[in-house]
Amino acid sequence: IATDVDSDYFNLSADAKTLFFLADTDTNPDSEATEGTLYSYVLGKDKEPRDIEDGVEFFRVSGYGVAYYVFESYDSDQYKSYYEAFFGRDGEKFESVMDPATAY
Repeated sequence: IATDVDSDYFNLSADAKTLFFLADTDTNPDSEATEGTLYSYVLGKDKEPRDIEDGVEFFRVSGYGVAYYVFESYDSDQYKSYYEAFFGRDGEKFESVMDPATAY
C-alpha cells in the first residue's frame, strides 16, 4: 500500500479496521526527529491510503481516537520542542486541539 513506511509508526485502530502509518519520513533539521506523512488505510475498503497530514513527528492511536503532532519550533534555551496537536475521534476528521503543545 505504500513505500518508505517507518515500521516504528505503524498502528491499527482499536477496532482493527484502519491502519495508520508514517511514510516518506526524513529527519527534521530543527527537531532532529523523524517526521513524515501520516496516512490511514481502511482494511478491505480503500484502494489507496489516505494522506492525512505532512510533517507529522509522532501519533497515537487508542480506543478514544487518533492524535498526531506536527513540529512547530524548538526553544534551545529550555530544550523544548513545540507542536500543534490534532485529534480525531473517528480517525478521519481532525481538528487542532492544542497549539502549542509540548508533551507527547
